[in-house]
Amino acid sequence: MRKIIGNTSFIAVKNLIPQVRKSALMILLVSAVIMSAVFGTTFLETIRRGEHDYLTGHFPTEFVLTSPQEHPSTADANKLRQDLLASSAIKHASIVSSNRFSDAFGELLELRIMQGEDLLMNEVVLADLDEMQAQELISAIPATSDLSNERAVVSWRFASLFELAVGDTLRVETLQISDEAIQISEGAWEIPHGVDFYDVADEATFEIVEILREFPGYGPYFWFVADGQGNFFQRNQRYTTVEAVYISGEDEQGILAQLAQIDHNYPDLKLNRYSTAIAASDQTFYQMWSLVIVITLSLLLCSIVGVFNTLMAHINQKRKEYAVLRALSVSEKGIAQIILTQVMLYVLVGLIFGIVLGILMTYLMIIIDPTQVYFNVLFLVLMATILIAATLVVFTIVARKRAKLNPSKELTLEE
Repeated sequence: MRKIIGNTSFIAVKNLIPQVRKSALMILLVSAVIMSAVFGTTFLETIRRGEHDYLTGHFPTEFVLTSPQEHPSTADANKLRQDLLASSAIKHASIVSSNRFSDAFGELLELRIMQGEDLLMNEVVLADLDEMQAQELISAIPATSDLSNERAVVSWRFASLFELAVGDTLRVETLQISDEAIQISEGAWEIPHGVDFYDVADEATFEIVEILREFPGYGPYFWFVADGQGNFFQRNQRYTTVEAVYISGEDEQGILAQLAQIDHNYPDLKLNRYSTAIAASDQTFYQMWSLVIVITLSLLLCSIVGVFNTLMAHINQKRKEYAVLRALSVSEKGIAQIILTQVMLYVLVGLIFGIVLGILMTYLMIIIDPTQVYFNVLFLVLMATILIAATLVVFTIVARKRAKLNPSKELTLEE
């Protein structure tokens, strides 16, 4: 080590080691500020990236029409598609239905996915798979091996849960309340003994043609997506609701003009823009971010003042040691180097310790709530640069002044 850093710096490091315990408070002060900065900036950056990922997943195209979940739109999907594509500005419009049959039609309905006699689930997403392929929102979806089957894609979670593979078939049934059920009051029915509450109104065989990890608008949180343009759901379209419409084209002004007309004809659908949503998200983030920057930089300034005052006092306490070293032929440059080495070691130890503690705190957060974390490296580098630069500037001046003092006078000074 002596050969690497030189004799003077080696002496400075060697003399510093016994002083570290006495200066632990000073080091911890620097570490606490850096730790708070690492954790706070990482927390905010993770929120920002997570919000962007969420918006990107829910806005696969720039323009998206949505309906409120509590009151889904009962618009005719085929007519809505025709109205949208009536404008030359809109090249594609893929419609995704609500993931269940709606009771908004005043009828008691149920939809279920069956494997043999086993009920798997009653949630289905309906999507125009061909149109979504044309928009490059999903990869190419193959045709069924049997033309009598209808197409469906499922998630990896769904396939793993029920041990399904590409080529397997499932039965989808629509159920209506039995004709023999007697309504005795609103929401209350009487069923004769031995009669099922629901009758199977329609059914079709769906073949799994692809297993996907994510689906536009849902991310990984979907189960079963059926082709909404297939015969089965075209027959039952009056019972399905519109959840989202993904619109794409090159003429934004033309698209907006057409969507203004759609807004008038379909008041239950709301227009959303990806760029607007991202801008609103970023504005909220930068408001929080500016507050964090002010607080963090204020803490950093206070810690710099406190640490520098402590280091100044420490240097003054050791003035006789420096005088002895000068008397032993250590040059002024050597004294300045010793002072700067010791000061920088204090600061760097606190800086590194704070970064390590901040990273550990961040990963403790992941244990509690598993998620992908993102570190704001640029801001952390900026903070470290400010701290190191301020230390070098201030203590280079202090070290030079201390090195030029007369050693004989320093040795005779009273404590």
